[in-house]
Amino acid sequence: MGTRGATGTASGVVTAKVRGRMTLLGRQAELAELTRLLRRGTRYIGVAGRSGVGKSAVLSELAGSPPPGMEVWDVDLAGAPAGTALLDEAARRLGLARRADSPGTDGVDAIAARVGRRRVVLALDNSDELALEPDPAQALLRRCPGLTLLVARHRPPGESIALVHLRPLEVPDECASLDELAGNPSVGLFVDRAARTDPRFQLTGENARDVAEICRLVGGLPLAIELAAARVRIVSVAGLVRELRDGGAGRGLDLLTAPIDTVHSGIRDALASTCADLAPRERRLLELLSGFTGSFPFEAAVSLNGRAAFETLDDLERLVDLRLIEPRTSVSGERVFGLLPIVRAYVQEVSTPVEGDDRRRRVVLADLLVQAASAARSAGSIADVTPAQVMRRDLAYEARRLVDEGEAGAASWLVDCAEVLHGFAEGAAVSELLDRLIMSRDLASLDQETRARVFLWSSYLLAMSPDGSGLAATVRGRFRAASDLIDADTWPLISLQTKFFGMMSHVVTGDLPVAMRLAAEGAQEAESLPSPVWAARFAVWLAAAAHAVGDLPRAISIAVGALERGSRLHDSYTLVGAAVILHTLPPGSLSDDIPLPPLEDALALARARSDVIQEGFVLATLTSVEIDAGRFRAAAGWCAERLAQGAKRGWSLESEISLVQTVLIAAGLGDMRFAARMLGAVRADRERVLRAMAPRHREAIDAAQKHVVDRLGAAAFDLVGAGQLLSSERAGEEAIGWLRSQAAQRESRTRSEAPTLTPREHEVLRLLAEGDSNKQIATRLGLSVKTVMHHSVSIYRKLAVRGRAEATAYAYRGGLLTDP
Repeated sequence: MGTRGATGTASGVVTAKVRGRMTLLGRQAELAELTRLLRRGTRYIGVAGRSGVGKSAVLSELAGSPPPGMEVWDVDLAGAPAGTALLDEAARRLGLARRADSPGTDGVDAIAARVGRRRVVLALDNSDELALEPDPAQALLRRCPGLTLLVARHRPPGESIALVHLRPLEVPDECASLDELAGNPSVGLFVDRAARTDPRFQLTGENARDVAEICRLVGGLPLAIELAAARVRIVSVAGLVRELRDGGAGRGLDLLTAPIDTVHSGIRDALASTCADLAPRERRLLELLSGFTGSFPFEAAVSLNGRAAFETLDDLERLVDLRLIEPRTSVSGERVFGLLPIVRAYVQEVSTPVEGDDRRRRVVLADLLVQAASAARSAGSIADVTPAQVMRRDLAYEARRLVDEGEAGAASWLVDCAEVLHGFAEGAAVSELLDRLIMSRDLASLDQETRARVFLWSSYLLAMSPDGSGLAATVRGRFRAASDLIDADTWPLISLQTKFFGMMSHVVTGDLPVAMRLAAEGAQEAESLPSPVWAARFAVWLAAAAHAVGDLPRAISIAVGALERGSRLHDSYTLVGAAVILHTLPPGSLSDDIPLPPLEDALALARARSDVIQEGFVLATLTSVEIDAGRFRAAAGWCAERLAQGAKRGWSLESEISLVQTVLIAAGLGDMRFAARMLGAVRADRERVLRAMAPRHREAIDAAQKHVVDRLGAAAFDLVGAGQLLSSERAGEEAIGWLRSQAAQRESRTRSEAPTLTPREHEVLRLLAEGDSNKQIATRLGLSVKTVMHHSVSIYRKLAVRGRAEATAYAYRGGLLTDP
């Protein structure tokens, strides 16, 4: 933060010396609120917020442009001895009283004598270490009827009449368009500061995503954004992302050290100041959670903390309000959390390792993994699987540690991880470790069941890899090895899994007859167990196989039956799969009396169960439906979303299916050059990709290619089609940018109305705003703590906020609550 002194003159005017202060961008609302309070005559105002959030910038701006008829005396109290009386130190900084080591210093008298009856705002910054006693403050206000005290601290001054709370700036959504990024306050602050460092810097389509990611990685903290932006002359924005996300040994913290020619504090100082405000149990929880490398669910925090759920929730909410912990994507209606990389690095840097903490974290991971793998084998509740999926980064990290150190149980951990994480990018790391295990001498020492599962999951993960079609022989060999080891009578659920995932593997590698045989055998086996959920899921793939060979009547009959089963069993996997198949049928294939679920509902189901593979299928189907209807810009939005999902997971087959759809969209919109470039990008893997799509897409892509060649000419088509030299990743990045630009041109959707809260949620929100803990709210409303937690999660989700502080501010700002 900028350091400002204050100087008195003979005429009694006090001016601020400003040096190196933070840019005031994204704080217009807070500054307007301060001005409103001052004009209304509010006498004692608190400005609260964590270190680095921009309190000094707001006070400096107010001093530079005070409300009409007012003087603002901006006093920086940084460096004052801890415990010193605040008003005495302020008088000394203003030159109105003697030094601290001289007798007779009386800040109230000195300030009152100078202020008199003038309209003065005494803005006191960096006052956290000083003693703020209510009696001297009230005495000063009584003696100076035109005086307003404006006190900036990390925590709100207890005696203040009004409070302006500064929080980190809003960060952009990952799917935001370029126009939305340009209007985002944190991105705007980065661009402004970067342009002052390097006048050539500007926000472009090439760097916008990285700039947005930098803002997300530092949690929208203005100080951190400015410090990162100050490095753009030396480090590219892509390099900043790498260092902030993955830089080891505190390199991200080093990057955010204040330049020596400014008076900003560095990010370490800001984090130290914020952490100093934590209660011991809050700090201990933060230390424990810093051992996780990725996101974690609430139940993992409770298990690790070893305290009651409501106590852990209260501590988490405090850490979220300080933005030391970030709330992330909601999974199955539950909150997910994570530490920013720079926060994790700082906590680990300053904390003393506690014996047993690593073991506690591993126990939490093991419990979640065993529960999730068991649920996956039995086709159980997705709620038992998603907590482990949330912690996939830590599970994969632990898998590598176990294998590298040759620990017992490594193989069981690996196959359980594969069972839970096969739809995520971490599945690639698990696949590589399974490969190492198969090639090692340790394989022979495993029991028969574990060996079978090793071969099964290795086969499936290889089939789903970018080189899956080229590894068809290895996929078939390892699947046969798994099948030979499986005894259906001894391990019936593993036998069903073997057939199910073997079927999916053979679909991808193009062995459709084998896939259809496995689907039929699996369905029969599931019916005989009986295992109705597995039987319904096999039916979905029987319908897909019938659709793939053009047997539409059979595909419709099986899919409709699966839809009915899925509804009866409440199995969202079956419901989503059947809906996707029925929506991909040619127009007019279905009778009007078949209750076809909307694809948007199927998408919501897939997301609720955190099934990224099914989510990808639904997004692809939504894209196809819009293409068939000629709504190419709407299709572009769905297609961009699916490509972004594929890029996150690192699964090129999914990406290349969307690249084929991009060709159809580009051709439909008349951008033949871009269509040709994408055709070139998928040319090498075209046959494998088309095998994984509905049969009619082959005709559509052939027609689109003919149309593009006719429009461009064969020579120009070959020249522009140099996209074949692009990597899947690069082609996907180009496609996402192009698709988003097309989707942004759609007619703007009607703005949604204010979120609707239930009467009970209104009650909970009001008590949250009053500062009650979850336990206190439960007592006042006669509810359980868990019910209050669920109401809180629902409120946060509806308001799209990160915690109780943001929910309170949103509610008052949006009129959901009124001032008491």
